[in-house]
Amino acid sequence: MTKILVIDDAPAMRSSLSRALRKEGFEVLAADDGLQAIGYVANRPPDLIILDINMPRMNGIEVLKRLRQNMLWRTVPVLVFSGSPNAMTLQQARDLGAVEVLLKGETQVSELSAKIRALTGSGERLAPAV
Repeated sequence: MTKILVIDDAPAMRSSLSRALRKEGFEVLAADDGLQAIGYVANRPPDLIILDINMPRMNGIEVLKRLRQNMLWRTVPVLVFSGSPNAMTLQQARDLGAVEVLLKGETQVSELSAKIRALTGSGERLAPAV
């Protein structure tokens, strides 16, 4: 089962996104900031990370920098899913190796799910987790 780490400081967004992805058949871990996320990745690297940019303690850009500096984590695909349309920040995320940058409010769960499947090679819809 494809493991996804959702990193978002907004509890409602983190919860609704995690719930929707579980319904799509993904195994989901959730972190409310970058520091907690780095701890999860160190203990159990996911198949893909969905990362918000604007977070307290450690923002998404810093998370990307740390992931790309570590030999064990640098190949984990990171999909930035942000509410911030700041073009410079989004370009910085791409420059640091984000494989996709999507804006919250403009992306449907079905589109997000399709991107995840393409990025992880899990082409067919998985059976929903029970």
